[in-house]
Parts: sequence; C-alpha cells; structure tokens
Amino acid sequence: MNRDRIVSNFLKYTTIDTQAKNDAGITPSSPGQLELAKIVASDLKDAGYQEIEIDALGFLFGTLPSNLPSSHPAAGKVPTLGFMGHLDTATEVSGKNVKARLIENYDGREIAYPANPSLKLTPEMSPVLKAYVGHTIITSDGTTLLGADD
Repeated sequence: MNRDRIVSNFLKYTTIDTQAKNDAGITPSSPGQLELAKIVASDLKDAGYQEIEIDALGFLFGTLPSNLPSSHPAAGKVPTLGFMGHLDTATEVSGKNVKARLIENYDGREIAYPANPSLKLTPEMSPVLKAYVGHTIITSDGTTLLGADD
C-alpha cells in the first residue's frame, strides 16, 4: 500500500460536498455524490481496477484482477470480493468547504479544533483514540464533517 497516495486521495475526497438531501426524491440525492463516484472511479482505474461502471443511481462497481500467478494452486479458485460504501454524508451538517488536517504522530492527548475552540475530542470521550497513539489522525478543523459519517 502507498500511504501517501491513500492519504492524498482521502483528502481529495473530503473536499467534495456529498451532503445527503433527504427531500431530493432522487438517488444520488446531491450532485456531489455523483462527482465523487466519478473521481473514485478514475482513481480505481489508476490503481488497476477493471470493468468500472457507475450506474444511473450513482452506484460504483469495479473488479480487481487476481494477482496470483497461474502456477499458484489457488489460481482461478479464489472468489471475487465485493466492497461497498456510500458516497453521502450526514444531512445535519454541511459538506461544503471541508478543511481536513493531519495530526502526525498523535500523542494521546486532547484533540483541539482550531476553527472551533469550543470543540474537543479526548481519549475519555472516545477511548478508541488510545489505540492510535503514534499514528496519523485526520480530522476536520471543527467547522464541518470530514466527508464521512460512519
């Protein structure tokens, strides 16, 4: 895996407003969702995926060929895996003008949000943070979602 490419792509994806619109009556419910699907499709193609398709509802499909050599005993017998996700974010918070930031080598202390000083995230509030000491954490600046809701 190429960490820099993964981080770069993730940050690129967070800049697209994919906020869901409950009253849109269509799928995808906002133009940004289809825009994100097209960008992800291009990135998948660059990563070697094949048979990439975006259907009318914004569902993105693609296949990744096996990397097993034909001489491998499992060649041709390994099942195809499917991964699914959704391209919208929560309806309650704007997805516009997201400003992501990287916290390199997280030290285990409270995470503050520069654009929203009243907001904080602590290991007491979210004990899972303790597992990420020394890792890179990506957050927003505190004014928007980061482009994901689950």
